[in-house]
Amino acid sequence: MGNPANKIKFGTIVERSTLHGFKIQQATQLKIQQGMQLNIQQGMQLKIQQGKQLKIQQGTQLKIQQGKQLKIQQGTQLKIQQGKQLKIQQGKQLKIKQGTQLKIQQGKQLKIPASSIYYKMARSLTYYQQRNRQNDWLEMNKREELLSIVDDGNLQQFVKFIQTLKSEGVDLVEILSGCSKKQLDKLWEGVQQTCAVTMLSLETGDDGNDDRLEQEMMKILEVLQCVVDLASAAIQQEEPHISPCLKSTAVLLLGLLLPMPETADRLKNDICVLCENWWQKKLFGKEDLITNALLYLLQRSLNLQTKKELKRLWSLHSALSLINISDASSDMLRDLLCQCVISTSFVKYDEGVRFLGCVMSLDPNLTDCLHKIIKNHMPISNRNIMERYGEIYFRAWQTATGAVLEKLESAIQNFMDHAVHARKCLAPGLRCFLSYFHKQRKYSGVDSMLLRLYGPLLWRSLKVANCHVRENAAMLLLDSFPLQDQDLCIEELDQLLQKQFDIFQALLEDTYSSIRSVTVRKLSKILSTFCEFIPVETIKNLVTKMMQDLVWDASSADVRASVILSMMNLLDNQMFIPMLKPVLPQLCNHIHDTSEKVRVAMIDLLLKVKGIRAIKYWDIVPMEHVLARLEIDSHPVVRRIMKLLQSTFMPLDKPKSVQLDRCIALIESSRGAARQFFHHAPAQMSVEDTATYMISIVACILRCIKAEKSKREEGENSEQEGVDKSTSQDGASEKIEDEEEEEDETLTIHNTEVMAGLVEAVVILWSVINNDLKKRQNHAIEENLQTKISIGVTEMMKFFDDPQVCSALINLAGFVPYNSVPTISRTCLSKLKKMSVESVTEDYSSYLDALCKWDKVVNILDLVDEWLTEGLQQGNNSLQTPTAKVGKKRQKSVGFVVPQEAVPTLGIDYVTYMLRSPICRPILTSHINELTQLQAKLRTAMKCVERSLISEADAVPDHLLTASFSLYCKLAGILHQSNTKHDANTTFGELFSWADVYLLPNLGQGEKLADTTSRKRTLLSLTETFLLPSPDPQDKQTEVSRKRPLNQAGQNSVTLATSVLEMILAAGGDLLLIGVGDTSFAVLLANFCVLCLQRDESLSSLSSVMNCLCSVTAHILLQGKDSHRNSIAAYLGKVFVAIATALLREKDHVVKILPGVRNHLMEIFSLVYGSPLMDESTLREIMATVIGALFGELVHASQQFDLEEISGDLTLLPPLSGWLCDSVCKKNYIAKHFIGELTKCVESEAVNDLHSVHGAIHLLGSVANYVTLAHIGPKCLRGMRSPLRYYQIGPKCLRGMRSPLRYYQIGPKCLRDMRSPLRYYQIGPKCLRA
Repeated sequence: MGNPANKIKFGTIVERSTLHGFKIQQATQLKIQQGMQLNIQQGMQLKIQQGKQLKIQQGTQLKIQQGKQLKIQQGTQLKIQQGKQLKIQQGKQLKIKQGTQLKIQQGKQLKIPASSIYYKMARSLTYYQQRNRQNDWLEMNKREELLSIVDDGNLQQFVKFIQTLKSEGVDLVEILSGCSKKQLDKLWEGVQQTCAVTMLSLETGDDGNDDRLEQEMMKILEVLQCVVDLASAAIQQEEPHISPCLKSTAVLLLGLLLPMPETADRLKNDICVLCENWWQKKLFGKEDLITNALLYLLQRSLNLQTKKELKRLWSLHSALSLINISDASSDMLRDLLCQCVISTSFVKYDEGVRFLGCVMSLDPNLTDCLHKIIKNHMPISNRNIMERYGEIYFRAWQTATGAVLEKLESAIQNFMDHAVHARKCLAPGLRCFLSYFHKQRKYSGVDSMLLRLYGPLLWRSLKVANCHVRENAAMLLLDSFPLQDQDLCIEELDQLLQKQFDIFQALLEDTYSSIRSVTVRKLSKILSTFCEFIPVETIKNLVTKMMQDLVWDASSADVRASVILSMMNLLDNQMFIPMLKPVLPQLCNHIHDTSEKVRVAMIDLLLKVKGIRAIKYWDIVPMEHVLARLEIDSHPVVRRIMKLLQSTFMPLDKPKSVQLDRCIALIESSRGAARQFFHHAPAQMSVEDTATYMISIVACILRCIKAEKSKREEGENSEQEGVDKSTSQDGASEKIEDEEEEEDETLTIHNTEVMAGLVEAVVILWSVINNDLKKRQNHAIEENLQTKISIGVTEMMKFFDDPQVCSALINLAGFVPYNSVPTISRTCLSKLKKMSVESVTEDYSSYLDALCKWDKVVNILDLVDEWLTEGLQQGNNSLQTPTAKVGKKRQKSVGFVVPQEAVPTLGIDYVTYMLRSPICRPILTSHINELTQLQAKLRTAMKCVERSLISEADAVPDHLLTASFSLYCKLAGILHQSNTKHDANTTFGELFSWADVYLLPNLGQGEKLADTTSRKRTLLSLTETFLLPSPDPQDKQTEVSRKRPLNQAGQNSVTLATSVLEMILAAGGDLLLIGVGDTSFAVLLANFCVLCLQRDESLSSLSSVMNCLCSVTAHILLQGKDSHRNSIAAYLGKVFVAIATALLREKDHVVKILPGVRNHLMEIFSLVYGSPLMDESTLREIMATVIGALFGELVHASQQFDLEEISGDLTLLPPLSGWLCDSVCKKNYIAKHFIGELTKCVESEAVNDLHSVHGAIHLLGSVANYVTLAHIGPKCLRGMRSPLRYYQIGPKCLRGMRSPLRYYQIGPKCLRDMRSPLRYYQIGPKCLRA
């Protein structure tokens, strides 16, 4: 384009010239006369702006060459007169913008080459021009045809015609737009008659033929649909003509809207849309067409519950003012509106909320009715819905006046009253409702309204005795602060605000901790928000109260946590930072608070301070305290501490020298905290960054080794020799990392604590990212890390001999391939062999972990098998010494033969550690065959136990037998496979039978109980479905025949038998807990537990039995079979009998045992009575078993005159009774069942003699006093002044008895002075002869 400065000015005419690069300004004409040419070359534009003309006269040519444009903007004309041509060659463009006309007069041509893109457009333009002319002609014909059909009144032709137009895509609006008013009046007069005929056909239909009536109904609906379509088209005109007949037709259609069937929903919706458009266009008669439309839209919105329908309904909300809601004719509308206020869709969407707000302000009676419905619906509404209801009431309050406004304010005050007095579960929702009003203070009148409505409620509610009411009132006052009225004078406003500040001060001193906690949290937000509004002295007093008193509140951790969190709210305001900076260090010790909530709040405060430049968080809490909590605290606290310290001790954006300095400083400060730090650090780092950090730590250690070696070489004055020896090490260090040597002067290899910490850091980091390194995308990172670490570990092992460092290096070597560190990997197993029996876990754990990582588990198991073979065969062959056997084994190996003693117990410790270690366990359990062989070897311990129980000569040590037996039971559960030779249920079934034969007889040495020989020795089989059958007297012969001779070896045999038995019971209970044992196994285990107690005269295995029965009870409850649930009472009863029998024999010994198993009994009761699957009859049966045991012992004690005075101490009861009562009275829900069953027992005829009454009174008095002192079960014992008054024991013999202590001085002395029991107990002399 040419020089833009060249312009054709206003009014200029250019003739016989060639234009190049000119612009035509507004109102300028560019005339190209005859014989002239206007050439637009490539890349140039001729722009004709708005209001300009480009006239091409006769014989003139406008040529647009390739790549040129002729743009005709809006309002511009391009006139081509007669005989002129506009030629657009290939590749040229003619752009005609919106509003521009291209007029081609008669005899003019617009020539477009066939290859141009405008050729087809031109042809299409010609086609559409012809088609438009045809359409005009067709519309005229259609219009005339429509008028003709309506005049004829033929319904079928009318329906067919309208449907044909719709199918052909003919616009009814265009057809009706060409009609005159007279034609429209005539048209709608005919349409009205058509509707009348249609309605009459409904009345003359054949009621006897349902099918025909349905067909007629379909035809009528088709006619009505056509009428609706025609009416909708009529009102869509720009200026629609509303004839009286059109209005009458619309009214007639509206009357059919509600009675129509549901199948005509499309027609009903079209009628409603017609009425909506009529109302929105404000056409004549709109008031007569809106009532039914509103009703239909309400019904449709309630059914569909879509936002679209609510928008349609909101568009008609102004029509509600035309309806008299109080009139009886509006009952249907009122019912629908009542349904709307509890509809989720109305409350969810903004349009629905606005509509309901409009509805609430229509009529006072309607407002009152809707308020009651909403109030009843609120208990099941969530907080979001409650806040939406608040918006509805607020919108209604804004627009209401007069009586409606009074009703609304009364309803709002009603909600305020409920919010003050509501229960804890309802109060939060009501506060959400009122919070919407609190947020709208920017609107005029809201402050005065809140003060006016809150005033009669809050001030008095804050002083009531009920703590929950005070709490609700306090929260409302704090949420609504400041309560004020702008119409008051300044003095009154100051007094009102000071009144609220005084209340805040009183709330901080409230006796209820929850009120103090809530006040602190919300008051801090008030101080932060209104700090410029509140006097400085008031702020200081409130903050001082919180920091000096409440932060040390020992009665509530919530209060302490709230004070700390309130400091965070205050720090949001910059004005509080100078005031809080010297105060915050007083909170230092709260980082060690006993409550986790307080510690979490303290770390959150430090995180808040970390983002404030004016305060340093280590000035508030010293770093030593933070690291101490990092080492020992729970995960929520540690996670926050890591967020606090990550950038401090691991600044990845700083140089590596700085990172290493921070790492060393962390290790020097606290090794334990450093372990936790490196364990959680990779969560905030990428795998590549973590690997790089690990390599830099190893490089730092190698530099220290290099420096130390250089010092040694200089001391020996052998520089050349030292250079030769250090060549390999220098290359390794340079290969790993090229770092600056800034740490050489401060860090040496003699600082073993730091060196061990650095190696541990690498081990921990690798263990955390190990799974990520195995991924394909990190394969290169893993190879690089293994290569460099293997070189570094090999070099470090040459210089470190400290056990801590060496153990960490062994763990680190386990992550690299076995062959990469041959000097380390090939010595681990030999070091395990050299371990002594005094070795602890820390001595061998690193070697076991490394060997398992290298998958050398088989070598470890071979070593353990060798040791066990020697250890367990000592009793088999006394002629073969262990030394000879070891020598025979060692002849197969190559190398020096070093005499070593087998340590089988250490081998068992190896396997036990590997089973517990998360690193070794998955690898160990993958070697099923080797573990099976080890289990078979351990099974030989059973034979050794048998020999040890018979004779102590050449016996295997007891500790080895117990350890072997324990590992055997564990492997049985680990190797469990159902219905195979590894089935743990079968294995333990064999163990129970073996224990019955060999172990239980050794528990029964000494004096045998009278009923011991009557007990059945054989166990139930796995196929039996019942539990604990009563003993059969006919089995006495079998019992005697199966008895083995008692062991004469002494107390050692009893101890061994007890230890092995405890291991069997513990392992059996564990099998049930991990889901290996089935129901049949639980049955077998329960029988075995009972059998153990029956044989154990001293109850030495009572703790193991009760612990095992806990597992059995949990398993039975989980299975949910009623037949097995009923067995719980059976085995508990047998346990109580065994304890009672043992008490008769060795009371002092049993009394010492019972307190230790109380927790097990309480756990059984908690499982049973806390399970929702237990039926009432089973629960009563179990509690009846307990009460039976109680009465049995109390009656016996009464007969022996052993009952002491009644007191609240249950331990003064007989041993079994005190043990049982203490267990059942600890928890309310168990005590409730106990009291209920005890009531039924006492009211029954079971208490029928003097000793029974004596025992019952003693039990009731003790329990009642205990309950009164311990405040247990207030609901179930409400009104219980005296056990005799509550339970009405023996109404005849105990009538008038106020207290058992007054008339019945329990104890032998009071019975001596008793003249006659008949005076107080009207019972015959026969019962007192004994």
